[in-house]
Amino acid sequence: MCRSLTVTKFLGLCIAVIVSSRLAWGHCTLRVDKQVSCDGGVTFVDQGYGDGVVGTCTAAKNEPDRIVVRYLVTNDASSGVFTYNCTVKESNSQIYPTPLVINTPSSLNGPLLSPIAPGETRAVTLAPKTCTDTLAAGEPDTATLSCTCASDGSVTPSADSQLTDTAAFSCTGGGGGGSGCLTYTPGFWGTHPEIAQMFLPLKSCGLTITSTQAGANSSSTEDMCYGNDFITDKANTSPQQLQLARQCMAATLNVAASSRGGGNCDATQSTAGVNALINRCCNTLCPSGAMARDITASGCIDALDAFNNSADTLATYGPFVNPGPANSTQCSAASGNGFVNRPALSGDARTYGPR
Repeated sequence: MCRSLTVTKFLGLCIAVIVSSRLAWGHCTLRVDKQVSCDGGVTFVDQGYGDGVVGTCTAAKNEPDRIVVRYLVTNDASSGVFTYNCTVKESNSQIYPTPLVINTPSSLNGPLLSPIAPGETRAVTLAPKTCTDTLAAGEPDTATLSCTCASDGSVTPSADSQLTDTAAFSCTGGGGGGSGCLTYTPGFWGTHPEIAQMFLPLKSCGLTITSTQAGANSSSTEDMCYGNDFITDKANTSPQQLQLARQCMAATLNVAASSRGGGNCDATQSTAGVNALINRCCNTLCPSGAMARDITASGCIDALDAFNNSADTLATYGPFVNPGPANSTQCSAASGNGFVNRPALSGDARTYGPR
């Protein structure tokens, strides 16, 4: 028998409101939990099935990669009842344009390779999205989960049934609507960790960066302050790899800080194309395990360094008006400590290239 579960979500301060749902038809029992993150997937609101809690989260308009949608589907049926062919269809094509196969947590493509067994949960996390007016324009939207259940070798569809979850978010606040760009070097960000922390979490070189502490995983300081780490760390990676991660972290912070202040580095003549540069060098090359010679040949280090040293075209605001003296405590501790950031959160992936 074929069942459908509909989850309605209103997008649009990125306030997300979700109610988990459960459907049972005779021997076929499914649960679905739709979760939304407004901090790039570091935390998700309303985790839990059928708890009656209305979760909320907020994100600033036009800050990159803040909105993440995640689906969990659980087969609560008795022994021998399996769930096949599960898909999620979003009515807002800006979230996901085609039916999404609930396959494995690491795959969004292809047919369902195996059924969801009794007691098993499948999870799919969509790629992060920027909170924009375009994303919100298709709201409210409905996500329909469809599955086929069978207790024997035959799979016989029957009439669909539907249930709804409700969620809402809107994009408000500061940045990105105009133009102008603030740029600071890795040296500035590494010695002003209290300012860097204001713009975290951020995705850089495949990892979700959440901290500024030396010796801690997912740390911007560890990416930007290094000495002989490429010799002493088990990764045994190249200085080119570490320099690329260093420049990427600073560039990503610069784009986020500019957006928060009402600017847009990519829409500014002197720094136009920086988003494509970051995508090529930081999102694609940096976490790929590239050889040192390939990193050098890409020109990424020099291009990112030029961006990070470019002239400001946006008025300073907030913490940048009077950033205070450099505080090198964390940066000094990170330099040469033999530690490099490793994947720590779901969806993170970074491979260090050989030395």
